[in-house]
Amino acid sequence: MAIAYTLFEHVFQNMSHCIYAEQVFCSLTTEMKYLPAFKDNPHLQALHKENYETSYHQNTAAGNLQRLMVGAKTREQEKVLVVVAARCMLEAKKHQAKADEALKTISVPQEHVAWLDASRHWQHMRHRWLKLAMKDLRSAVPPKWWSEAEAMNLS
Repeated sequence: MAIAYTLFEHVFQNMSHCIYAEQVFCSLTTEMKYLPAFKDNPHLQALHKENYETSYHQNTAAGNLQRLMVGAKTREQEKVLVVVAARCMLEAKKHQAKADEALKTISVPQEHVAWLDASRHWQHMRHRWLKLAMKDLRSAVPPKWWSEAEAMNLS
């Protein structure tokens, strides 16, 4: 149990960093919606749609990791929690990529580029931490579980 706790705690810490970066990124991009240079920008609206997805999936993965740290009641429950956490991480990664595309297409006058630069920084940070969490979880669980996560449909 102590080994499992330590393993999932490390993955959870990376997800927590990812969620922190998500919070700052969402704060910046939401504030941008109210600035005249960004107001009604369809690419920023698309970015916000992806933010809802990344937030949901990252938080679900983190919740599963917290439950794993407490300890699953059975091996089957542990498997379900791991597979769903992994699938949620994969979904978050997919929506982060869509957010990247939207962010790349936003253009504003030079005096507002600092907003985009700050957003890109925090977007990079949420990518980085999610990638580390995924790498750690994938290396720690049976390959079959990760394959099941890749094949899983969350819809």
